[in-house]
Amino acid sequence: MHNTVQTLIDELRQAGVTLEHKNGKLSVSAGKGVLTPERQDAIRAHRDALLAWLALGGAEQGLCANPDHPVALSPAQVRFWFMAQLQEDLSAYHIVSALRLRGALDETALAAAFDHIIARHESLRTGFYNDDGKPAARLHAAMPCVIERRDLSALAEPEAEVAAAMRAAQRRQFDLATPPLLAVTLLKLRDGGHVLIMVLHHIVADAWSLSVLNREFMQCYGDLCHGRPPALTPLPLQYRDYVAWSRHPDRTGSRAGQLAFWRQELDGLAPVLPLARDFPRAQGGGRDGRTVRAEWSAGLSGRIDALARQHQATPYMVLLTAFHWLLARYSGQDDVAVGTAVANRPDARLENLIGLFLNYLVLRGRVDRAASFAEQLVTTRDRTLRAFAHQDLAFEQMVEDLQLPRSLHHLPLTQINFSYMNALKGELVLPGLTVEPVERQGGLAKFELSLTIRRTAAGTMLCELEFDTGLYREPSAQAMLDDLGAMLESACARPDAPLYSHACGTAVLDTRAEAGDATLHGLFEAQAAATPEATAVALGHASLSYGQLNERANQLAAALREHNLGPHSRIGIALLRTPQLPAAILAVLKIGATYVPLDLQYPAARLRQMAETSAIAAVIRDGEQALAPDLIPAGIVQLDAAAIVAAGRPGAPNPGVPVDPRTAAYCVFTSGSTGVPKAIAMPHASLVNLVRWASEAVPIERGMLQFSSSSFDVHCQEMFMTWYQGKRLEMISADQVRNVAETLHHIKRHQVDTVMLPAPVLEQWGMVYPKYHDLLQGVRHIISTAQALQFTQPLVTMMDALPHCRLHDMYGPAETHVATCKSYERRGAWSAEPSLGHPGRQTNCWILDPFLAPVPDGVVGELYIGGQALAHGYLGAPALTAAKFIPHPFSATPGERLYRTGDLARRLPNGEIKYMGRNDHLIKLRGFRIEPEEIEQQLLAVAGVQQAMVCLAAGAAGDGELRAYVVTAETHLTGLVLKQALQASLPPYMVPGHIFILGAMPLTPNGKVDRERLLAMEVPAAAVRDEVAAGPAETVMLQLWRGLLGHANVGLDDDFFMVGGHSLLATQLVNIVNEHLAIDMPLQAIFEYATVRELVTHLGTQIGGAAAFDAVCEQYLLLQSMSPEELAALEAM
Repeated sequence: MHNTVQTLIDELRQAGVTLEHKNGKLSVSAGKGVLTPERQDAIRAHRDALLAWLALGGAEQGLCANPDHPVALSPAQVRFWFMAQLQEDLSAYHIVSALRLRGALDETALAAAFDHIIARHESLRTGFYNDDGKPAARLHAAMPCVIERRDLSALAEPEAEVAAAMRAAQRRQFDLATPPLLAVTLLKLRDGGHVLIMVLHHIVADAWSLSVLNREFMQCYGDLCHGRPPALTPLPLQYRDYVAWSRHPDRTGSRAGQLAFWRQELDGLAPVLPLARDFPRAQGGGRDGRTVRAEWSAGLSGRIDALARQHQATPYMVLLTAFHWLLARYSGQDDVAVGTAVANRPDARLENLIGLFLNYLVLRGRVDRAASFAEQLVTTRDRTLRAFAHQDLAFEQMVEDLQLPRSLHHLPLTQINFSYMNALKGELVLPGLTVEPVERQGGLAKFELSLTIRRTAAGTMLCELEFDTGLYREPSAQAMLDDLGAMLESACARPDAPLYSHACGTAVLDTRAEAGDATLHGLFEAQAAATPEATAVALGHASLSYGQLNERANQLAAALREHNLGPHSRIGIALLRTPQLPAAILAVLKIGATYVPLDLQYPAARLRQMAETSAIAAVIRDGEQALAPDLIPAGIVQLDAAAIVAAGRPGAPNPGVPVDPRTAAYCVFTSGSTGVPKAIAMPHASLVNLVRWASEAVPIERGMLQFSSSSFDVHCQEMFMTWYQGKRLEMISADQVRNVAETLHHIKRHQVDTVMLPAPVLEQWGMVYPKYHDLLQGVRHIISTAQALQFTQPLVTMMDALPHCRLHDMYGPAETHVATCKSYERRGAWSAEPSLGHPGRQTNCWILDPFLAPVPDGVVGELYIGGQALAHGYLGAPALTAAKFIPHPFSATPGERLYRTGDLARRLPNGEIKYMGRNDHLIKLRGFRIEPEEIEQQLLAVAGVQQAMVCLAAGAAGDGELRAYVVTAETHLTGLVLKQALQASLPPYMVPGHIFILGAMPLTPNGKVDRERLLAMEVPAAAVRDEVAAGPAETVMLQLWRGLLGHANVGLDDDFFMVGGHSLLATQLVNIVNEHLAIDMPLQAIFEYATVRELVTHLGTQIGGAAAFDAVCEQYLLLQSMSPEELAALEAM
């Protein structure tokens, strides 16, 4: 009796019988006497199955050779075999099922059932091995199933052990050469029940196969328990028949058309989607998986069905559209993709086979945020139908044919999986037992994210989102799933509304409060009345008390009013760093006017432009000499501050001019993209609010340093924060500001305890701190401003050595002055990723997408600032003001606005804001979105690196190139050393092409890093790619690569996988290199070091150094140059 059609086919083939499919009929031919009556009866009994086998191409392929002969592998099996060579642990791909059995279990019948299944399915009896660098497979005879039995009946609470056993089963390591690739574990529990755990290796099975295994196990067990042999329907085909059919010329002939479709469909798709992750994916995640769940109501499920019907789509397409939109929201990208598995069983006769049939499709979604959900659904429907119409091309073949970039750390094309299943059919029934599935808690993650939606018999939808715990926290994953449900509810209710209007979370921080009616000079006058004798301002050993400074300001104010200057006038201040400067500022404020600082160190043309733009009516200057017309336009009143004070009468009262807090206190200038400086008018109300809340964050003990120039907005904060607290403003000269040592000596000499510095200057202080460490011991507060704070190693060392000092990071563009603050109050609080903290009082921050919709937590968006922090806008530039100060989209208060910062940010789990760079500094390179700050942080983590900046420059080939600029005091830190450090922590596309070692960062006049000067630096000639092999090792490796790849157009810096290499060729290359050079190169090396130059450098470090590797290769070249006679003579010696 023939148990399977396959055994009959094998017998007929060995006997020389030829089977053919002719016009729907079975044609049989054989030699005389071969067709015995028994064989004729068997052929008639299995006629339909034999015709089906022939229709699948079996006869043409000659599959039914001796089972002991090697058999062909499918492309999917080749992929898994290769992955096994590359990394031994493939357990994330295991297919696991666990059943809880209550009742009397017949363990003999259970074992016999599995034995029968293994004998029935050839795939379970197939072993896989390495045949000289190529994958091969061999069928084995029927074998028993080895069942691991564990007795947990002594445990009162066995569930922890059950969970551990399931985790162990998931992580089981199979020997691919030794079948069966099915493992069974039976746990005996205290109540007489059992837990049955079945594990299939993915190389011989797929998820569909698990259903087959469960179904056949139940039938076999039931039959055996009733004393009869298993009555399973004979299998008409085996897995190798499917492989042969897939390789048939009729099938492979359509491959070109399929490939052309996918080449066009996937063109330009970024290899990695930059989702909002909790942890960096430098090494690809941790692979430990967990799952969050949700159940959507039958009502929502019905609305999804109705929406699908309305647009001639399916529920799958509705869910896919929503998932694409979720990914777009959480990545900030409009071009997203997910993978989905298809059963790929094209004939009903394959449905009962255990085997690896599934194929993997990439479903790309180009999300149009302005389109309605219904319009996007139609787009998804059409793209999905086209993709499924081209599902026959194996995913593995597509990856190789398209020469996609490879990585050890993530799958090609997409790391997101999506699947949708209808309600499960059939019940779990075993005689004498009650059966229920055991839900897995955690496991190994095959994907970064995997969304599975199952429709239940009750009509609800069970949703499971598996996530890689090395990339996401559980609350983040749960938030994603919750957002997806909310999005679908919204889309079903308003399918014609734009996509961006379907909210899925917010990243909003709001600290509103009632605005006051105070003014800056009012704060000062109150303090002067309270402590008139206290020192208000000092320069060296000269100082003015609060009373004296107030009197001097009143004298200047009186002179201004005599020139008919008052509310809403704009008055330029062109004074040096002396006490006259704060007196003049107070005077201007006291008469209700706006002061415009004019730094005389600026070029004459810029000063004149500033004066004209701000339309100043007067200027307060130093000395009797009038300012030249090339600096200040003619006709503007010029007042000598010193002369006015000298002639003023003592005891001048406060002017008492009513000043609306909405009046602009100052007008400062910042650079404009058009080349014309922008004039920013900041009202009293905003500045008073800042002074009050910043003073709570930074309580000054003795005095604050006046470090900033009057043209910088921080100058105003330094003054009024100090005076609001009744402390001393310690001024220093411009020369002292430029000399770090002078500044530090001044701080100690005059007992300054609070300083406010641009972040790059603070970093410089950290570099010189070891030399001047004793000068900062009295400092209690350091405030970083102007640029994103980075915890460089010198800065961390300095702060750790100042245990009584607190570090504050105050963020805000000039248009909002300061909007947020983060205070680091203890040693060891420094991390690699500082944050901006929380908004200040009466300030609200919104993180929005390009359509002004709030982004989900953790997602990068543009930071908008509102509330009391805002400036009036730009003087003389209404169009620019309207573009940058937009109507508040979420406020019902008329006239409320938000300022568009141009800064990228995201909200951290603790509610703080994380600065992510400028939207004009965001780098997109070769399809990858790159945050330069991430690379900078990795550079700063290298011991000895003091500062780092990463920019995108024009490459030599006309494309973009990453460049890094590093300041280091360590002579051993070269560009190559830093590159190697980055390669250990970042994916290849994030490693800069060139790294410049600098003595110091070039700075702008305001203390910010000058990017333009960095990008103007030329690449040293020695850094330009050199195609000449540097020695024997590079010569030999280049020779071997070219020989294997079959063409000479391979350079030292060409990526193996971009010049025709693929996984199998990589395996062969390893065998060739190891055989010819007698070394032990692992397969992983080809992936991690994918160019000749990188690979040779790496191998040199592994076998005793570059010189030793060169010596090995030199000997190989010598042997290659010898004649056969010379080689024979050498062997005879």
